[in-house]
Amino acid sequence: VVMRSNELRLCAINLYGNVIEKRNDALPYRNTNVYYQRIGGIINNFAADVEKKHGKVLGVSFAIQGILSPDATTIIFGTIMGNTGLTLETISQSVHYPCMMIHDSDASAMAELWFDSTLTDAVCVYLERRPGGAVIVGGKLYQGPNQCNGAIEHMTLVPGGRECYCGQRGCMDTYCSPETLPEDYESIPGFFSVLEQGERHHRERMDEWLDYVAQAIVNARSIIAGDVIVGGEAAQHLEDSDIEDLKARVIARSPFGTDHFNLRKSYCAEDQNIIGAALRFAENYLDDICGAAVRG
Repeated sequence: VVMRSNELRLCAINLYGNVIEKRNDALPYRNTNVYYQRIGGIINNFAADVEKKHGKVLGVSFAIQGILSPDATTIIFGTIMGNTGLTLETISQSVHYPCMMIHDSDASAMAELWFDSTLTDAVCVYLERRPGGAVIVGGKLYQGPNQCNGAIEHMTLVPGGRECYCGQRGCMDTYCSPETLPEDYESIPGFFSVLEQGERHHRERMDEWLDYVAQAIVNARSIIAGDVIVGGEAAQHLEDSDIEDLKARVIARSPFGTDHFNLRKSYCAEDQNIIGAALRFAENYLDDICGAAVRG
């Protein structure tokens, strides 16, 4: 499940990670018990329909746009949605199934791992309107003891720079969000459409944006020197030539020159973060009956 400002999105997956049912409701987000009771009813009805068609539902996983507590039961930084302090108990108060929460970027990285078993060490950079990141180490999602590994969006990219919603200045979010690309009254898809036509000013804006993204990747790789996966809304508009260009910019800014690493686009599935969140239940279930080594 993903709760967005103006809609509720649900996906059911099977044990292969394939989406078998979907539901979208135009439901404005409100941090109130009435809202959580209402979505609980929607989730229960959706899950009941899934069970009739496909079999037992293992649980409900919420992909959260915020930082979670170490035990993943409380949102400790939820400025985007205005729900700092919100607990899993409150969100799931009316849900009749086992529930969990996972950061949305971590959930997207779960899907990367599921559909590419060759992944070992990687930094995932999700260029959404509110960017995020995740870390993969040894073929596993590595969230760390505080559940906020990979929060690349709040690394300081330009000291004293643009003000970020977190209260700091110069965060990666304020320079690498695709929202910084369009001109006034222009949409993000509209920007890329004009860019494809070779308009000079759009090309200049794109070059500047790619430079900021490249620097963010260089900074992240100074800690985790693995491969790089670029995803999110912006990545859906990037051509292979853009990915090659971005890698060249990363190499040019890297202190150790042309070290060997792969930089590629994300799995880029529709609702990837919802799929990845649900995979947490599939992973635990398969590990219980098969063992992690067998599943891998």
